[in-house]
Amino acid sequence: MAGYPFSFGTVAAGVQTTGFSLYRETLGMLTWSGQVTDGIACGLSSRLYHLSIAQYGTAFVAGIDIGAVAQVSEFVSVGISIMNLNGADIGSDDDIPRSIGAGISIRPVSELTVCADIVKDLRYEESIRIALEFSPFEMFMLSAGIQSEPARVFGGISVTATPITFHYGVGTHADLGLSHSIGISYNL
Repeated sequence: MAGYPFSFGTVAAGVQTTGFSLYRETLGMLTWSGQVTDGIACGLSSRLYHLSIAQYGTAFVAGIDIGAVAQVSEFVSVGISIMNLNGADIGSDDDIPRSIGAGISIRPVSELTVCADIVKDLRYEESIRIALEFSPFEMFMLSAGIQSEPARVFGGISVTATPITFHYGVGTHADLGLSHSIGISYNL
């Protein structure tokens, strides 16, 4: 993911891929976010999904996500999001998730952020998620989280060497065991 600040907000673009030669999912994103009024920010993201299954072919579809965050006080923010607002789907068995979420972020001290949200995927039970981010100094962050449905546990670490940030994350999965992720962010 790479982002660049403009006078009208920040524009970011990124690519994410998972899978292997027989089954691969690729996601390309173009995102804008910015201040709407004092204390309220919003964002809009366009996502291009590509699915490739060996001997079955490929499919492309575009989805739109929106969200907003309001700064309630110096230490508290609340937000909402709608993912896949336009209802994009690849097929009856491979729907792109559609969800709505609402959450709160509390920063009791400058080094610690505690977040909680509830997310409702239209196909499944709602999920409650709780996360912590601890940053003892500017270039280093530890994160941990849990979610209720399906029950999962997550952890991660981020190290910044300006303008690049390296991310590593791990999550549990009932069927797959541990799932690892690696990311690089570049900010001008």
